[in-house]
Amino acid sequence: MVGRVFLLLVGGILASASLTLFLAERDRQEFVTHMRTLYAAERIEQLVLMLDTLPAAARAPILHIASQNGLSAEIRPTASALGEPDSALATALADRLGTARPINASQIPCANKAGGNSPSAICRSAFLTLGDGTPLRVILQPRDRPMTLVKPHGMLYAALFAASLGLLAYVVARMATRPLRQLAQAATELGANIERPPLPVRGPSEVRFAARAFNTMQEQLRGYLQERTQMLAAISHDLQTPLTRIRLRLEKVSDEALRAKFTDDLSAMQDTIRDGLDLARSMHSSEPNQRTDFDSILDSVCADAVEAGQDVSLQGVTGASITARPS
Repeated sequence: MVGRVFLLLVGGILASASLTLFLAERDRQEFVTHMRTLYAAERIEQLVLMLDTLPAAARAPILHIASQNGLSAEIRPTASALGEPDSALATALADRLGTARPINASQIPCANKAGGNSPSAICRSAFLTLGDGTPLRVILQPRDRPMTLVKPHGMLYAALFAASLGLLAYVVARMATRPLRQLAQAATELGANIERPPLPVRGPSEVRFAARAFNTMQEQLRGYLQERTQMLAAISHDLQTPLTRIRLRLEKVSDEALRAKFTDDLSAMQDTIRDGLDLARSMHSSEPNQRTDFDSILDSVCADAVEAGQDVSLQGVTGASITARPS
């Protein structure tokens, strides 16, 4: 039970934490993508506004300076860049520059140092016109800064979280199953001692209800045993009187052999009744159980038999001890 509760707690919390982290990471990625789009639109806007204020002959130095910061721009490009449409960048540029000028944004493979395209790197490209109608193409290079999904100290946090979660789940599992262990122990003790103390009624409502039900059951069993003991004692006692009358009447039987047989049968019945009375007294006795040497009990029984004139002898020892009421 402890293992099941432990696994359910750990599995449920880990599943909830994983789902929460997944949703948080997705929101973070969406936020980062949105911020990158705004940053790209802002850089393109600054370049376009700067070029609009300059004559055509003075634009080349500005384009050269801009290309040194991860941005390449080309006046009157030979061909527009083809790639997957970038609607987010196009919308951001339209909000900043207005919808009067045509804007076309896309995502294209970045050019490597050898002049070819690098399929692993994606650049963002924008094709638009300046204020005087001059076409302009701008390509933004991705940042070279590596992105790490898990920071170095993230593993330490994860280990601490797992250790804390495991300790908490173990404590909760032990607390949840403790009433069951106490109830099982009480049921085991009840089989050996019906007079055991009742269970304490404390804890949550369900535990208190189970403790009260167990105590009620113990009290009912104790009552049933007492009623059976009283009934056995009453029946055994009431049979003594008619058996005594029968023994007196047997004295008047003239046939010695028949009288001897009746007397033997009557003695056997009286012995049985006497055993029933002894059993009833022992069941009703409040004498506590204690460890007793079994060999000493055998010695006492044999000694009583010898004193009664019977031929009894005892050989060997058991070396055992039992839990019983010595009397």
